[in-house]
Amino acid sequence: MKQEYQKIAATIQNYSGEKQIETVKLYPGISITFLSLTGGEPLAFSHEPLAHILEINYCLSGRIGWHMDSGNQIYLGPGDFSLHTMDVCA
Repeated sequence: MKQEYQKIAATIQNYSGEKQIETVKLYPGISITFLSLTGGEPLAFSHEPLAHILEINYCLSGRIGWHMDSGNQIYLGPGDFSLHTMDVCA
């Protein structure tokens, strides 16, 4: 799991817009990461299915979207949120 997280974090570090990343360890083996991306070029990356990671997305302004391997597409507008495990978006 840590290797997949590091791959995702490395991709985000190369993002051309403003970014803020903060990880807080809640309990042994349980962490929460806050990620904020603003502006810049579109960010595209993929990851392995990660059923043990719960992802919560919130769109403050603009739009965020995903094209998933399954063919599904998700788009969030201002005020929208999504909640899913990271195995459904791989």
